[in-house]
Amino acid sequence: MYQTPVAESIQLQLIGYHAQVFGSGTPSESLPVRILSFSHKSDLTLRAVSTRPRLHYSMDTAQIGDDGSFDWPIDVITHPEIDLRLQELAIVACTLGCSEARATEYWPVNLTAEANNGNDPPALSIVLRASVELRELFISAFQGTKTLLDQEPWGTGYFPPDRAIPIPVSFLSSGKATLDIVAVSHTGRSDHLAVSLIVP
Repeated sequence: MYQTPVAESIQLQLIGYHAQVFGSGTPSESLPVRILSFSHKSDLTLRAVSTRPRLHYSMDTAQIGDDGSFDWPIDVITHPEIDLRLQELAIVACTLGCSEARATEYWPVNLTAEANNGNDPPALSIVLRASVELRELFISAFQGTKTLLDQEPWGTGYFPPDRAIPIPVSFLSSGKATLDIVAVSHTGRSDHLAVSLIVP
């Protein structure tokens, strides 16, 4: 009898695409979410997840208004046993039911109660998460025929498991962009994630 070691799985995921930095407060009644550059023809799903380690919470809905808005009931996340802060949420809108298929497209969201007055451009960022500790992230970015980043190293060199990894992407121009992200674990294993972003 023998045992074969199970290879670690990095499970690199895009869990948020935000048009603002979420504050540290707690929503009081409901959470108004708005999808930027929304089109009712896009057949989008809105997904929110907890970024607090060891707290597994997620919400999916396709009940999005014609203006790209959704008034999210917050009775669950404000329950005393959960009590999630806004900064502990990652939210994204996506096609194909937010599956991890390469053809899935991602739209940015903001919380209209915290949105700026419209004079400032959106502070776009994506939020990643991996199931194991990472030591390196490399990002490539493409728009049309242009290469904006080519395997650019990002971050501090230490990314704890199951923690949100926010990455600013405000350098992207309006339209569609593709990001190729390579994550390397502390044991040297790697994972690759390619995502298509809609940029307002």
